Amino acid sequence: MIQAAHKDGTEWKTLWSSQGIAMSIFFGFAFLTWTMMYILGFNGLYGQDAHEYLRYSQELLMWIGGVAAPGKFFWPVNYPFWGAVLGSLLGSLLIGLQLLSILALGFVPASLYLILSIENPKHSSPLLKLSYCLLFCAASPFLWRSGTLIMSDAFAIGWLLLFYYGYWYYNKMSAPRYLVLLSIGAVAAVMTRYVLALLIVLPGIHILSMVIQRRHFLWLLGAGLLGLIFTLPHLFIRSGEPLGFLGHSYLMGWSGEHWFMRHFATNDGELSFRFPNLVYAFSYFYHPGFFCFGLLLLPFIRWRERLSKPKRLVLWSVLLYTLFIAGIPFQNQRFLLPLIPLSLLLWYPAFCRAIQRMNEIQPQLKWGVLSLVLVVQSCIFVHYSKNLWQINQQEKEFAEALSQYPAKTLYCFYYDGALRSYNSPHELINLWHEPIEVFETGSLVLFHPSRFEKQWEGHTLIENWERLNQSYDLVVLQELSKGWRLYEVRSQNPLHESDL
Repeated sequence: MIQAAHKDGTEWKTLWSSQGIAMSIFFGFAFLTWTMMYILGFNGLYGQDAHEYLRYSQELLMWIGGVAAPGKFFWPVNYPFWGAVLGSLLGSLLIGLQLLSILALGFVPASLYLILSIENPKHSSPLLKLSYCLLFCAASPFLWRSGTLIMSDAFAIGWLLLFYYGYWYYNKMSAPRYLVLLSIGAVAAVMTRYVLALLIVLPGIHILSMVIQRRHFLWLLGAGLLGLIFTLPHLFIRSGEPLGFLGHSYLMGWSGEHWFMRHFATNDGELSFRFPNLVYAFSYFYHPGFFCFGLLLLPFIRWRERLSKPKRLVLWSVLLYTLFIAGIPFQNQRFLLPLIPLSLLLWYPAFCRAIQRMNEIQPQLKWGVLSLVLVVQSCIFVHYSKNLWQINQQEKEFAEALSQYPAKTLYCFYYDGALRSYNSPHELINLWHEPIEVFETGSLVLFHPSRFEKQWEGHTLIENWERLNQSYDLVVLQELSKGWRLYEVRSQNPLHESDL
């Protein structure tokens, strides 16, 4: 099977036992998460991004069926494309997209366990590695939450971990077939989230040097061709502008000056954050939503410890990615999710020393501490997921409320994607896109009167709302949750009629 495994029969046993545990992590955690979502009735739809992924998957499904070419889409197409493929097989795009995220969520801690097993085969017990991967990777509140959503984050991280799994095993075992796994993982990860190229380029250089040294040229060629399969959706769908993503506003607006800033004026309005970007960008090792144990492990780091080459490249890749994210004029915790499993690769020796210290104090202490961590992280997961669940329910509530007023034009903002997902019968007009001089009498308006005033001050959105509010008689039809209101446009004020 593996060249090195023939030299030592115990390595065979360790490898296969590790794979069995990893498979149990994968299927067990994915099944647990799917069951939770089913019981809670959470379909993964949350906010504008999730509904946009669903919308585009629907267009891709029609394109695959030869009906019509897909329209414009802001993000990479890999996730909605494979969601459309799986959804067509399962008979539901919603299930297909959410299942992709949940399966990827299960794969991430499973692959982390395999990497730790080959990196530290005798460093700790399988139970300790299992506890570490489940507690701090699978049950990391933000990562766990991302695996329940119809968004590309977990799917991209799953491919990224496939790349690192193949990289680690190719480096350790010299078996050329791992080039296939790492090639597929690298291409699919980048085609799902372009920015992940920053986490692949340095190990990629090391892989190329090993290929040259080991003369695995044909394997690299074959692996590369298989990996290119995952570029085909992008090349077919975006044949007119295959490199258009290089003009992304975040990339064009990147600056090292943003490392020390926390106020930004962007296409998303005026944005203010609590901390400067550099503090936010390193939060993956101190924020309990990412890594509950992070700061507590600092005393157990051996700063002069010699790292293996793959670990050194992981460290430099993590720093490169972190500094890039800190230069974007925006803060979003989703951008930091890929760093959770990679940083956990680096933290593991410090974790083992912390456990060893607990054993010296009291052998049972570690299980009490790990149990406490599980309780704390579960509470954090519930706390940060509650808002997502509430917005999901709110979207359903708004769709239900609007179903009582069919066949009318609806002016709205923020929830237009959700209303399309839930098959709203209205003609939806987004107040954000362009100035509207004349509003249709008898139409509906779904809006929050005060929520967007600061962020979108001076923008078309607020100008449209002020024009509508000042020039027309608006009657509140229904008070909805969280301050949202459903209005009807009854008539135009006579004073403004004479000005037209």
